[in-house]
Amino acid sequence: MKIGNNIKLFISKKNYPDAELARRIGRDPAYLTRLCNNEEANPTAKIMFTIAKELGVSIEKIWFVDEACKKSKKMEKK
Repeated sequence: MKIGNNIKLFISKKNYPDAELARRIGRDPAYLTRLCNNEEANPTAKIMFTIAKELGVSIEKIWFVDEACKKSKKMEKK
């Protein structure tokens, strides 16, 4: 599971500027870039909840969207 990929997905869906999201979560843009590139290994729960809130999605979607997409694609193939 790569939460950075999920965060990038929701950022692009919302057309949210990275710098604005970084500002709103109280982090510098470099941190958000590292997080989105899966280079930041242990984001805090507080940061993850704040990101989810700012993107208008549940924390579960950020943590588990890859798994849901995989299951959905498997179902389509059957």
